[in-house]
Amino acid sequence: MTGQVLTEHAEQAELLRWTREVETLREYPEVELLFAVPNGAKLPYTGRGRGRYSKEAMNLKREGLKPGVPDLCLPVPAGIYHGLFIELKSLRRGAKATEEQLWWIEKLREQGFKVEICRGFEAARDVITGYLNLNDEEL
Repeated sequence: MTGQVLTEHAEQAELLRWTREVETLREYPEVELLFAVPNGAKLPYTGRGRGRYSKEAMNLKREGLKPGVPDLCLPVPAGIYHGLFIELKSLRRGAKATEEQLWWIEKLREQGFKVEICRGFEAARDVITGYLNLNDEEL
């Protein structure tokens, strides 16, 4: 796998594998609360080309599916923050946040959350550990 760039899915799966490992070690027990927000899921279409959204896709939209919400949430306060959101990107060249994602990031920060865009699971891991090590005086 040397030289191969992982997909965003594979990066997120690797990050969650790491959280299970440190949770077991009780190194960062708070990571058991980390969860994925499936808002980035591609909504299936019916028919060909520009078909209609499937029944499942329409149900998800009715239930509150909103494009742009960050991929991961850690609902644990630390320092001055109410919780942590992470928008995870692959290391693939050109992988960047969409306008909808940038809007959500800005709005969540306005509400007192720490929000970071992380390229790869290692960057996300470092953000999580740094966040969990914040004290009340750190910004």
